[in-house]
Amino acid sequence: MIITNQAFNQKIMKVININTTITVKLFSLTLALILLTGFQELSAQLFFANIEGSQVKISGSKNNMQFAPITNRFSCEGKFTMINGELQFLNALKFNLSLNSKSKDQGLVNTMVLNTAQPQNDISFELTHSMVLPELNLIHAIGYLNIQGVKTRVDFRLDYIENNNETITVMGKRLIKLSDYKKNPISIFEDAKKQDIIQLDLKLVIKNPAKIEYIAALAK
Repeated sequence: MIITNQAFNQKIMKVININTTITVKLFSLTLALILLTGFQELSAQLFFANIEGSQVKISGSKNNMQFAPITNRFSCEGKFTMINGELQFLNALKFNLSLNSKSKDQGLVNTMVLNTAQPQNDISFELTHSMVLPELNLIHAIGYLNIQGVKTRVDFRLDYIENNNETITVMGKRLIKLSDYKKNPISIFEDAKKQDIIQLDLKLVIKNPAKIEYIAALAK
């Protein structure tokens, strides 16, 4: 059987094309496995909640006199992403501060109950956008601050520290103009001058409740 040069060349090209296709598929599969494995080993999105050590303070902006510390009626939760053991993304954040109690020992003083007739007597925040700058240990958080049912869009500049015990401490402050929330100015004490602007100070100690290892590969 005589094989012409043209037929021979066609068979050679067919073999080359088959080998090329197999090589490309193997390369694509290998690359996908490497990327998937690498992502699973190096990143983790975790739920978090505030734990003991979190503090909230509301004070007058001018004289920095504190209304009262809040520790037992404050809740915070959200999600963050760790990559290579470092905080990279703040995916979700909510916090709520109840103002219902009239006891000074349990929370805010009576004058801080801005409007007791309001059914929703809380201060809350819900994140809509965020940017984490790991090199500066800084979070720029944007969302809606809600005071007794009146919402405005605000931003928080938050500093954070990654602690050795798998917790993250987040700290920041925000001036609040009460008239923006249709609230009357309040005074710290009865004889003090009423102020339209107060300051909200946050110190959040957050942790993944399940105590999940952030990056298993780092322990090896």
